[in-house]
Amino acid sequence: MSKTVYNQLYDEQVRDLYWLLFSPSPVGNIPPPWKVPLFPEHIIKSWKQTSGSYFKRLDSHPEMLHQFLNRKKYKRLGFYAEALLSYFFQTFEPIELLLQNFQVREEKQTLGEIDFIFNYDNVTYHIELAVKYYLLLKSHSPDVPKNWVGPSLNDHFERKLNKIQARQLPLGQHRKVLHNLSAQQVHSYFFFRGCFFTHDRIHSTVLNTSKTYSYCFKNELDKNVQLKKQLHRPNWMSAVNPAQEDLPSSGTSRSITSDRPSLWINGNNEPLFILPNSWDQ
Repeated sequence: MSKTVYNQLYDEQVRDLYWLLFSPSPVGNIPPPWKVPLFPEHIIKSWKQTSGSYFKRLDSHPEMLHQFLNRKKYKRLGFYAEALLSYFFQTFEPIELLLQNFQVREEKQTLGEIDFIFNYDNVTYHIELAVKYYLLLKSHSPDVPKNWVGPSLNDHFERKLNKIQARQLPLGQHRKVLHNLSAQQVHSYFFFRGCFFTHDRIHSTVLNTSKTYSYCFKNELDKNVQLKKQLHRPNWMSAVNPAQEDLPSSGTSRSITSDRPSLWINGNNEPLFILPNSWDQ
């Protein structure tokens, strides 16, 4: 992520929004057999080029954003990210938000819920948003989506891709959606953000490996490892790309007392997942 504008932002929630929009997708492409198109990078670049003044104004006066987000207490990262994106789509002038959280029903049965449909540059887009933090199971192939699991081990990347392909993206083409919009064509995409973590160095044809971070087990930590800050949900977004001055050192690995997976910023200013010794057993 270019840090020219980003490092000039001081408000945490404004920084979270900037990170959500402009941090790179953790995957460069979705591997076969899935046919899940990622949201086009050229549109992201266009928003980035034209939104500098928008973010500077928002950072100077973030009160409306705070009020918008404070309507609910977002404990889940996904809901917080959705609220941030909703605010952007409603306030960034080149975009016209058409539908959000729109339930598609047929014969009293709910088929699913659409995240966002909006107009931009005379084109109608449907996106499904996900912000995920996945860890590669030790000694497993990085090019197999099922090997990327959530910190609590109850989720994996393959399950998300199956849901996006089979249930979520097709909703944008449903006849009731097209009728509601009076649109003949809606372009559906997966808007994917997050971070992937590995125990060892990897080579992958799928991932943006330059944006892959590390995890380690608690018994592998050197007692002198510097840990600057523990990150807590839902504030995992911009916090993984901190400005140097944001992070005074808070201690060493002796600070860790929890037996649950925890996300930290280490002495190199990078995110580091620290896992219980029996995490993958």
